[in-house]
Amino acid sequence: MKSISFSFGRVVRSFGAFVVFLSAAVFLSACKTPDDEIVLPVGIEELSPDSPLIGTWQDSFGPTYEISENEFSNYGESYESYAGNNLVIKMTSENSGYIYIKYTRAADENWDYTTDETKAPDIGKWYAVAYRELGDSSIHISGAYKTGGKTSAESLEDAIAEFTIANGYFGTFSECSKISG
Repeated sequence: MKSISFSFGRVVRSFGAFVVFLSAAVFLSACKTPDDEIVLPVGIEELSPDSPLIGTWQDSFGPTYEISENEFSNYGESYESYAGNNLVIKMTSENSGYIYIKYTRAADENWDYTTDETKAPDIGKWYAVAYRELGDSSIHISGAYKTGGKTSAESLEDAIAEFTIANGYFGTFSECSKISG
């Protein structure tokens, strides 16, 4: 009889330890967020699948801007320029605002575009594109640029604060037509 109660006690203790472990695992997993989930600042939102921004836009000089729900890319007929993912937007009106991306392709020190983060220090950092006059088939787009200005920001919050029209960025807008999407 002693061996049965000893075994029964071991089972009860093991089951109790399992319940405690399972409870802790459930509690900790409820508090954990995925690594790629970004907590968005107030006024910043993800792009909805039916957004009129989504599509391929081309300006009259040849550059093409491809905007998807999560990515932004700029390229021409014979070149690739900058690109990024983690796309989020800040609307400033019904047809204008800012697009924020985390660089996946950027310029190196020779202004050659690469996806190699050891050659292009902006990769993995944040950038902004402004848009205005968004219509069904046209848009004006401008990448963040000013003489002596930054080319990237360490965080989304830093990009929101730095890359603004008020701070002197976005001096020239390209008038683009929608070619697909």
